[in-house]
This record gives sequence, structure tokens and C-alpha cells, in this order.
Amino acid sequence: AGALLATYAAAGLEPPYDHPCWAAQPDPALAAEAHRALAERGRLIRLNDRQHLHRQHAERLVATVRAALAAGPLGVAAAKATLGLPRKYVIPYLEW
Repeated sequence: AGALLATYAAAGLEPPYDHPCWAAQPDPALAAEAHRALAERGRLIRLNDRQHLHRQHAERLVATVRAALAAGPLGVAAAKATLGLPRKYVIPYLEW
């Protein structure tokens, strides 16, 4: 669990896909179980069926988006500029 959490913490707002992250661990089945436990405890936040985000990064993301929304509507292009991320990450965040 600690290794998984560290991986998601280091990834910032560009989290890995879950399955390859588990597969990179010495025991992928145990890593998947640890991942589920981290999500159940709120340490990892579910973005979609394939990705999770470290809680600290999720909180930072929400604060950044709220601040941007205070200035007006936030479309994909504005979100990309605000977050400094490619569309690959921005779309799942906006959907979340």
C-alpha cells in the first residue's frame, strides 16, 4: 500500500492507469487489494474506471478549479491552461 501511495503521490496530477501500476508491483494481486483498501479509506480518489488520484492532489485540483470558476466559465482550453495539463488529463478531471 505504501509503495502504491508513493507512486500516486509522485505522479501529481498525471496519475498512472491503475492496472499497469499494480502490474509493476512484485505481487500484482496483493497490489490490487491494497489499492482497493486505499480507495476505500479515501487515500486514493476514483476518477473513472481506470484511474485514481492521490487525495492531496485531488484536493489541490478541486481548489484550483473552484478558483478558476469564480472568474467565469471553465472550458477545456481554459482548464488546460489553468492546470498546465494536456487534454488527456483535463477531460477526465472535468468529467469527475
